[in-house]
Amino acid sequence: MKLIYSISIFLFCLVLHADREKAHKLQKQGNFKEAYDFYAKLLKDSAGDSRKLENDLSRAMTCLNSLRRYKDMDPLLEMAVKSNAQDWRVLRIAATLYLGSSYHYGYMLSGKYVRGQARGGQTKIVNSYERDRVRALQLMRQALPFVKKAAQSEQGTFFQQYSNHLLGNRGYRGSWRLQYLSDLDELPDYEDGYGHNYRYGQQRFAPVDEDGNPVYHKVPKSFAAAKTDGERWRFLHQLYADLPNYRDNAHYQYANFLHAQFGVQTMRQYSYARRGGNNASKKRGGILTLHTLKDTETLARLANGIKRFEMLDEHNFVKILTDLWLEKKNYNAVQKLAQIYENRRQFSIALKYWQIYYKQSKQGWIKNRIDQIIGKLGQFQNSGVFLAGENAVLNYRFRNGKKLNIKAYKIKTDLVLKDMISHLESNPKKIDWYRRNISQIGYRLITGNEKKYVGEKVADWDEKLLPLKDYFDKQISITTPLKERGAYLITAKMSGGNTCNIVVWITNTVIVAKNLDNEFGHYVLDAKTGQPIANQTLKFFGYRQEYVGNKARYKLTKRRYIVHTKKFTETTDKDGQVFYNMGKDRTHYQWLSYVNDEKRFAIYGFASMWMQKYNDHDYTGHKTFIISDRPVYRPGQTVKIKSWTGQTQYDMNDFSKYAGQSQTITIGNPRGQKVQEKNYTADHWGGVQSEYKIPKGATLGVYYISCRFGSLTFRVEEYKKPEFEVKVTPPKKAVMLGEKMSVTIDSRYYFGAPVTKGKIKIKVSRTTHDSRWFAPMPWDWFYGPGYWWCSYDYTWYPGWSKWGCKSPRWWWWRPQPPRPEIVMETEQLLGADGKVKITIDTAIAKELYGDTDHAYTVTAVVTDLSRRTIVGTGKILVARKPFKVNVWANRGYYKVGDKASFSFAAKTIQNKGVKGNGILTIYEVTYDKNGDAKERKINSWKLNTNDEGSARHSMITSSAGQFRVSYMLDDGNGHK
Repeated sequence: MKLIYSISIFLFCLVLHADREKAHKLQKQGNFKEAYDFYAKLLKDSAGDSRKLENDLSRAMTCLNSLRRYKDMDPLLEMAVKSNAQDWRVLRIAATLYLGSSYHYGYMLSGKYVRGQARGGQTKIVNSYERDRVRALQLMRQALPFVKKAAQSEQGTFFQQYSNHLLGNRGYRGSWRLQYLSDLDELPDYEDGYGHNYRYGQQRFAPVDEDGNPVYHKVPKSFAAAKTDGERWRFLHQLYADLPNYRDNAHYQYANFLHAQFGVQTMRQYSYARRGGNNASKKRGGILTLHTLKDTETLARLANGIKRFEMLDEHNFVKILTDLWLEKKNYNAVQKLAQIYENRRQFSIALKYWQIYYKQSKQGWIKNRIDQIIGKLGQFQNSGVFLAGENAVLNYRFRNGKKLNIKAYKIKTDLVLKDMISHLESNPKKIDWYRRNISQIGYRLITGNEKKYVGEKVADWDEKLLPLKDYFDKQISITTPLKERGAYLITAKMSGGNTCNIVVWITNTVIVAKNLDNEFGHYVLDAKTGQPIANQTLKFFGYRQEYVGNKARYKLTKRRYIVHTKKFTETTDKDGQVFYNMGKDRTHYQWLSYVNDEKRFAIYGFASMWMQKYNDHDYTGHKTFIISDRPVYRPGQTVKIKSWTGQTQYDMNDFSKYAGQSQTITIGNPRGQKVQEKNYTADHWGGVQSEYKIPKGATLGVYYISCRFGSLTFRVEEYKKPEFEVKVTPPKKAVMLGEKMSVTIDSRYYFGAPVTKGKIKIKVSRTTHDSRWFAPMPWDWFYGPGYWWCSYDYTWYPGWSKWGCKSPRWWWWRPQPPRPEIVMETEQLLGADGKVKITIDTAIAKELYGDTDHAYTVTAVVTDLSRRTIVGTGKILVARKPFKVNVWANRGYYKVGDKASFSFAAKTIQNKGVKGNGILTIYEVTYDKNGDAKERKINSWKLNTNDEGSARHSMITSSAGQFRVSYMLDDGNGHK
């Protein structure tokens, strides 16, 4: 009997082995369906040892992915788990496959979740990431009792994967979620949408506690005793660290996590945090001076902004990594330390660790990192075009070097231009865009080695350099002897270091092009004086590409494009102008216009030239202007409408040609149905008045009003009063740049009780604020403030940037608003009083952008227990100066003996008047032979502002000349 039983087991194992081998062969052949059937049967029968079943489940999932049968993934995993409930390897791989799936979304069909992309139809898309994560953690928890008997290496892998699963979607910028405790006894519901927010959105910086300090996660006594997912993760990570062979790796991983949360690289968006420059030593007391950081402190961007703070030894990633190197000789820690100290701009320490790492591995990329620190390196910074007759000044950035040899070669621009035109005239099969673009001559000279364009050497000199200590960068200005017009190749060779090149353009001529009415205009001007150049020859060269679409023609020519070219010459008039009509045969060309003779050289293009045709009907159109008494209505209310129809011809009398004519006004609902259409007779000005009574139960949405030449929309909505409101209370006192400010957010029901146990999401953003102020004038309502201001910005005048008043923006200019910077982003639970207080530190803004005013916007999103969401916002203006003083005159020019009147206004950034004692001073302005302004004090008066911050002064002009009026105000609080 025992013999028969042994033979049966042996035969059964042979069958299992044959089935598994057959499944492997079918999968390799691409027969995924048949292979999947074998794997599924093996898993259901628990056939084979644990390691083979683990592999079977992984291969079965691969087959489903290949077949795109994503909907069968969940049934497969649950079947495998049910059949192998005590096999920790199967449970572990099932958990890994749940979290490792690329499809954490699906759709609901008949109340059931179907994983994968929906095919057509209006289906509800849902996301299952959190559900998959919790299910994976349940499986790992189920496997935990059985893994204790496994080998230490397998336990280490298990604990590492378990902790990583718990950290899923909660590492790096998602670590704020570790503050919550996931319910592992019940699967969470599916969430709407594809769930991109889990991987790409809601990215926040390291969370802070109520006092604004970073949140650290402690190790609890047990998994069950953990109060947050962060503590659960630390407990599992500690189990991993307790295994002798994995202790070092566990400490290294924790140091990496801490560095990702609290390293200086979290401030990457701030340009100041780059490699040190000339001002590195000047700002040693600033908060952003990375090279002054101690090993016990760090500078990081947290949820409440940038903060410099001390790290506890247990959570100090620098100390953990240093101990790993000193005690365990861990070279991964050495590499990480080298990178950390580089980021901190502590290059001497970083060099030490790179040298240690290079001595052990001898890899070339490490040698490059070392050379980047100790090498004598330099490069030219971007430069513009220089004026002929003045020495070209170049900016050069370097480190470590002490001597620089510079050579300058004249570039043969005539030959470059000639070869470019010849290339296009040769009708090439493919245009060489580097040859076509003259501005790329530097690239061609260096990388293309086109030495024929390099002329004689015109300068050769040495520059002594004084590098900064500790391998910092330094930027200097180098004055070259180059003054003559033309293009030059500058080559700079650092003694014992690298070589860099730059092309310098020096010009004495400028070409300005402008499209006009049915013609095109070019203006040739002197680059220094701006004076027109008369009788100047202006040459034009153009080309266009004709696409060869005809197959027979393509077979004949063996080319896709044919290049056509044209050229002609014009001469400027006495005003340096050239006007011409391009004609239809020239409008599709790319044109290059250039001046090239013994005295002058300038290039414009390539560019398209087209004519703007100004049609009179654009200015004599027929228009209807419609207004309603409000934009939004409720059902049952009356819409009151007025309209005026006329002709936009500005030489007509105050009379409408549509007066007395019949006009039809139509009103339609959101479904496109007409709800009212009536005829009216226009009055003397072409105006009509209409009403529409919105019926009860009317369709909600956007309604339209239309007539012959115009239209308007309004909305019909039901109003539901919110149950609570969110108020953002800014500081009572004005906040100066560099100070901290406290903001209170109060959530309260309308019946008076606070909103408790709700969630509040707070986001604080910062933008620059333009606080320019102009005195009110009669037509401000129409043209906007400052319409009367006729002076331009004297940015060249000494001191104007400090006391000058910038001119108003053009009325037609709509600049793109400045991109806001997220200063703080956090989520909290509301307290018993429904209030939350936050502190905003403006020190960073002062250090980086201290020359502008700023606006901080606080947005609070409160969700109560009933899931009703209300948003509250508040704006705080932060000024770099306590107040500003504006001065303006009643006229811009006076005759000797005229009465000159001056007005003064002192305003805070909130436009509140400042009362104080002031001194009015008149300066006479003269200019020396170099054109530099000189001022001489003429007279001064005591002049105080009133409660509104205003003052006036009049005087009789006594002498001719240019004068500056200055007003200094003291508010009595130490501010001037």
